[in-house]
Amino acid sequence: MKAKKQLMSYEEACFYFYECTTSPSGLRWKNSTGVKNRNGSVAGSLKPHGYWVVRCLRKDYYVHRLIYLLRTKEDPVNHEIDHSINDGSKDNKKLLRKATRSENAANGKKKQYKKEPQSKWKGVFKKRTKWAAQGWKHNKKYHLGHFDTEKEAALAYNKFALEAFGEYAVLNAIEND
Repeated sequence: MKAKKQLMSYEEACFYFYECTTSPSGLRWKNSTGVKNRNGSVAGSLKPHGYWVVRCLRKDYYVHRLIYLLRTKEDPVNHEIDHSINDGSKDNKKLLRKATRSENAANGKKKQYKKEPQSKWKGVFKKRTKWAAQGWKHNKKYHLGHFDTEKEAALAYNKFALEAFGEYAVLNAIEND
């Protein structure tokens, strides 16, 4: 795993920033470091990949990592910060938690590799005349079986996800017939 760069200290973060729910990034400048930024202005800018980034003392920091530091007084070095609602721009919500790479990947959305999706559910795909389910954990693929219906395969994936990822699992929303 690629090591995350160390954040500034908690004391430095408290000196430069404060958390603010009215700020789109979730942070505002307390003591600005440049002429462009004024005290009380929004800290950071929204980047094309969907995350807010702030530049302070010639270094770039992800805003969600600074918010986590301000809330917990803990530098999440060598961990990822999980947005439990799958939206990187929602940094000012109370939904940030420290996670391993595997835990953070567990609550990702279904990836679509082909132009036409084979299934609307995560972990499910068509295999000849049957539906198959599979899951991944720690870079290892788990074959969960072949099923007659897409719904049965989705239920099998849900069971795997709960056992493998617990609170980090994103389950398929399956309507009861």
